Amino acid sequence: MMSFFSLPEYLQYTVVFFCLVTLVVNIYSVVSCVIFEAKKRKLNLNLLLAAFTSVLFYLFASVNFVYRKSIKGQSLLLDIFSEYGWAFMALLALLSVLSVLSLYLVEKWKREHITPASIKEGIDRLPAGLCYHNEKGVPKLINHRMDGLCRRITGEPLFDGNELWRRLTKGEVLPGNRVEKWGENPIITLSDGSTVSFTKIEREIGGKKLYEIRATDITKQYALNLELQRNNNELRSLNTRLQEYGENVYDITREREVLTAKVNIHDMLGKALLVTKRFIESGDEGITKEELIDMWKGTLYLFEGGFKESSEDGSLDELYDAAKLMGISLNVKGQIPSDNRLLRFIMSGARESLTNAVHHAKATELTVTLYYEYSFFVIEYTDDGSGPSKPVSEGGGLSSLRQSVESEGGIMETEIFPQFVLRLKIPSKEVKYV
Repeated sequence: MMSFFSLPEYLQYTVVFFCLVTLVVNIYSVVSCVIFEAKKRKLNLNLLLAAFTSVLFYLFASVNFVYRKSIKGQSLLLDIFSEYGWAFMALLALLSVLSVLSLYLVEKWKREHITPASIKEGIDRLPAGLCYHNEKGVPKLINHRMDGLCRRITGEPLFDGNELWRRLTKGEVLPGNRVEKWGENPIITLSDGSTVSFTKIEREIGGKKLYEIRATDITKQYALNLELQRNNNELRSLNTRLQEYGENVYDITREREVLTAKVNIHDMLGKALLVTKRFIESGDEGITKEELIDMWKGTLYLFEGGFKESSEDGSLDELYDAAKLMGISLNVKGQIPSDNRLLRFIMSGARESLTNAVHHAKATELTVTLYYEYSFFVIEYTDDGSGPSKPVSEGGGLSSLRQSVESEGGIMETEIFPQFVLRLKIPSKEVKYV
């Protein structure tokens, strides 16, 4: 039979080395079973294989040493290996096959089961930073992202969770980093431009109190928030300007109306003077004495009452006085609003209607009707004179009135049949359904 010592010397050393490799494989399998909490039968099998391999390795190593240092035949162990060396090598081959098979089963089990190591590996792959520490600040679990953030912000590894949180909340960071917000929820912009938000939560795990520090990348959200703040600031500035304009729009509109009234008075006064001069000189200018007197009444009304402000309580006394002066009976139907803006449009439309009623329609009565229609306050002016035979061509007075109404978002309408009607629709805060 084949003896172990009949093999060449290099093969003997190879067998010893092969036995050592098998022993290492078994030890690795045992350690894996312990760390990953494999089933007891797997652990027991690997322990048994490791024990047998250890004994076998000891025998091979001892025999090889004794054979090299002693005289052949002086040791019983040498005699056994000389006679049954092939059996020990066959046992080594069997143990090697079993060891490789056991290692394969252990690795397969690790891939198919959730283990503490797989949990740690999963946490390390998270894009968010995580750290769990106890009340004394001793870290119990840290992933790679949190450790890297700690080094970049403090310049040190994460050894103390309490110290890290203290430095974050106080804004104590390395130069190159920028503190966007400090306090209970600190926000740090790192030197590479990324922005990270930190939060701390108290948890109870396995009956023990632990603290979780979480780091979340909010670079995009923070940039959008800054842009939103800039837009809000611009909107506030624009709103302030609009408010200032709204406060001054009444005065601006009033000044524009005054200017328009001045132009009308200038034109009408010039026309009245020219017609009067020719009437006196020639005695016939295509106009009767009564018409000439009516022209002067209208001109005097504009000259004396055109710039009067409506009274604080919203009375229409000035319109009644002007109508009486021009020989017109004024009739107001509906409730007079308290809003000075609406009252201003009532007065403007009434002045224009009185002038047109005297000059064009030869009317003796002007009716002003006031009512709400949905979101509009409606003002209607109707006279009892002869209505126009063709569509009204808006002159300076009606054009200015239309411009004033439409600048407020309102509508101006005119009707000629069966009688002339001037209708103003002004947007109102009061909404009433009809």
